[in-house]
Amino acid sequence: MSVGGGNTFSSEKLCCQINGSTRQIKLTGLSPYTWYKVSVRAVTVFKGSSRKIQETITVKFRTSDEAPTAPFNCDIKKRNSTSILVSWNTPYPFDYKVEFYKVKVNYALNRDVTAQSLTVYDQSVQLRKLRRYTMYHITVVAVTNNTRILEGPPRYLQTRTTLPGTSIQNSWRNSTFD
Repeated sequence: MSVGGGNTFSSEKLCCQINGSTRQIKLTGLSPYTWYKVSVRAVTVFKGSSRKIQETITVKFRTSDEAPTAPFNCDIKKRNSTSILVSWNTPYPFDYKVEFYKVKVNYALNRDVTAQSLTVYDQSVQLRKLRRYTMYHITVVAVTNNTRILEGPPRYLQTRTTLPGTSIQNSWRNSTFD
């Protein structure tokens, strides 16, 4: 077996000897997204130490890529009554090629209604023109070079009112009956 990354193969070889009744073997510990060549040789030993070697067709294959994580550590850094800054970490493994991110902002009470949906090429985005004092459901999705879609966990956010610190106070007085 030859091992190589990308489209090239190295001369590193791994050989194993198995008995004649074995029809299959399982290769484990292979590196993700790596090209391999596998061939099988049948060696027949005749009396008098004469050997006949027959090689089958060489099979080339590439292992699938390691499943990356979704974007993580989604954080809401700055917010005022109508805008927020959303940032996140790139999916692991970090050398995994992310084509773009999709930031979906839905109303928390009715997630079927989309408030905003943005395509982003960085690891942060400023969301503007949000409604005041509204609960939002925010999700960051990474789309990879092989169109795998990795959706991070949702974050919930309630935007602020126009005047910070305002609140509604209720007061009442007990009634008296004579």
